[in-house]
Amino acid sequence: MFHVSGAVANHKALRINPDEKITVDGRLDEMAWDRAVPATEFKQSEPHNGEPPTERTEIRIMFDRDNLYIGAEFYDSDPGGMLGNQMVRDGGLGAPWAEPVRT
Repeated sequence: MFHVSGAVANHKALRINPDEKITVDGRLDEMAWDRAVPATEFKQSEPHNGEPPTERTEIRIMFDRDNLYIGAEFYDSDPGGMLGNQMVRDGGLGAPWAEPVRT
């Protein structure tokens, strides 16, 4: 279960088989990702808190004996209008929950 905008959503992570290998490369192209049911029940926080999102988001969660995998797909109907304001490698986004963890 995980928190989705004021509610708790029941969503199960997919246990992958020991012989399945996931490459952490930013792509969700292994067959296991197709079997993981995406979480899609999100609400926006800005500009209209609690309303349905204007763009589709899918989060998939999988695990094996040693690892937890989280795959996120964020869709944008106007990708050319996206702004890249943070250009520093490993830089934060200005929100405490989005700051990188340094070990």
